Amino acid sequence: MPKPIYLDYNATTPHDSEVIEAMRPYFEEEFGNPSSSHYYGLKPKQAVIKAREQVASLLNCEPEEIIFTSGGTESNNFAIKGCAEAFLHKGNHIITSQIEHPAVLQVCRFLENNGFEVTYLPVNEFGLINGGPVGGQAIGRRQQTRCRSALHRRAQSLCAQRCRSALHAKGSVTVKTDAWCRAGNDQTARNRECA
Repeated sequence: MPKPIYLDYNATTPHDSEVIEAMRPYFEEEFGNPSSSHYYGLKPKQAVIKAREQVASLLNCEPEEIIFTSGGTESNNFAIKGCAEAFLHKGNHIITSQIEHPAVLQVCRFLENNGFEVTYLPVNEFGLINGGPVGGQAIGRRQQTRCRSALHRRAQSLCAQRCRSALHAKGSVTVKTDAWCRAGNDQTARNRECA
């Protein structure tokens, strides 16, 4: 049986050889816990600090704003639950789309079971969110809305959401988007896709 062609690079990809070489010392020699205070943790800790600075530079933010997690599911839980709980005193409404990753949908269902209201926006025939601005107000937006979540790229449909228009809202609303696949791409392409 011939090996199938793998097309789901939005979900996972093989490691780039440069990444493997950059990480090799931490897999083979400098494998200490970067959170520990003993000798074996010193170089890994310096590497994590450098990585945090590099990511912050890429995203044009402060290193202290970068939080590394074990993966997407943990990140989604951290971001959505954290936002929901931090702003509960201002409102309990969350907006997401019907095509989100199960990790996002499960968090939203959990929050629904704990007193939050969630609006699941539909998508059109191209897989794009049907929730653009209408009269300056995003569809589904309420006074109690405090968090909006949208997947930038859906691996199965290969479409890219237009982040700003899909998540447009007036007022103080936290926007969470899973746009890791855009990191490191040229600024022109990033501006075009997220316009």
